[in-house]
Amino acid sequence: MKLTRTQQAYFEKYTKDLIALALQGSSPEVNTDYLISLIDFKDFGKRFGEVVLDKCSYTDLKAADKAYSDPAVIRATIAIEDAIATIVPSADDLKNVQFMAGVLTSGAFKGDQMMNAIEDARPEIQEQAIKNLTAKA
Repeated sequence: MKLTRTQQAYFEKYTKDLIALALQGSSPEVNTDYLISLIDFKDFGKRFGEVVLDKCSYTDLKAADKAYSDPAVIRATIAIEDAIATIVPSADDLKNVQFMAGVLTSGAFKGDQMMNAIEDARPEIQEQAIKNLTAKA
């Protein structure tokens, strides 16, 4: 897909802002300016835009960008992400372990992605995940 100059400029700025925001939020020691200087955002933005516009229209993207820029949407998104990160599905820890191990071994994660997720999990979740995988074999 060929991007217009307007789309190219939009994605060039969008990808630069996206990377900068991710780097700034990662750690105070990160040299954001240096890392950003390593990326050719004209090329990266073009390739990024081509992939995005294969899945949705530029009009849809602009509407979503406008909605996501709304302070109320930002606050709500942060609140929801915080709740997802901190609230477990059940008050019963055993059920939470079974649930998390079930998610990890359900097929939602493939190959290395699944193994890395199991490796990063708490020991009791790892143990249950191994039991799940053994039972499937």
